[in-house]
Amino acid sequence: MSDAGEFRFQIDDAAAEPLPMARLADLLRDLAVIFGERGAVRFAGTGAAVPVIRVERGALPAVRDRIAAVARGAGPADAMRAYHALDDRLGQGSLTATLLDAAGEAVLLFPGRGDADAVQVRQDGSIDGEVVRVGGQSEEARILLRAGDEVLADITASRELAKELARHLYEPVRLHGPGRWTRLSGGHWVLDGLRVERFDVLADAPLPDALAALHALQERWDGPAARRGGDAA
Repeated sequence: MSDAGEFRFQIDDAAAEPLPMARLADLLRDLAVIFGERGAVRFAGTGAAVPVIRVERGALPAVRDRIAAVARGAGPADAMRAYHALDDRLGQGSLTATLLDAAGEAVLLFPGRGDADAVQVRQDGSIDGEVVRVGGQSEEARILLRAGDEVLADITASRELAKELARHLYEPVRLHGPGRWTRLSGGHWVLDGLRVERFDVLADAPLPDALAALHALQERWDGPAARRGGDAA
């Protein structure tokens, strides 16, 4: 890749019919997750209808490594999930895209077919992390859990259990309950949703890597419980 801190997200055939702003916003949101380094990556406008992303020089090595890992199918779980989500969005519009560096070199391809090999699993599981928010106005409270560098939002609990969990705000916990998990083609496990039925306080124990916790599902995976992405309810 070039030493310059700019990348261009070229959507093939998008110029023929401009994308709706909401759809472009969804694509750029997924792209931001792929880049990581949130404070150092900025939308720099468009050039010839191609979104330009500018990365601060100090963050370039980390961004390059992250993009290269995604291109190999071995990126962090949140980046791989965002990559497949973005690719699937493109596929829904019969579009493809290419991420180019400042020298015009293709560094990441989006063929518009999503992750055809993704497998969804529904089973009881657990996830470790730090509680950062408990709340909501519905009967099911929503929990935000920081697990490593990722914040997991698709977690719910009854109001009664949420009250107990709120007493441990900013503390490490282990949440247990029935969940939905996706195993991406690169071997990463991603949490799609969890309804907490009980939890353990981890006291002063260090937070384990969330990806390792998800990967451990592979050892417990019950084959008949797995469903292809399109078959899950």
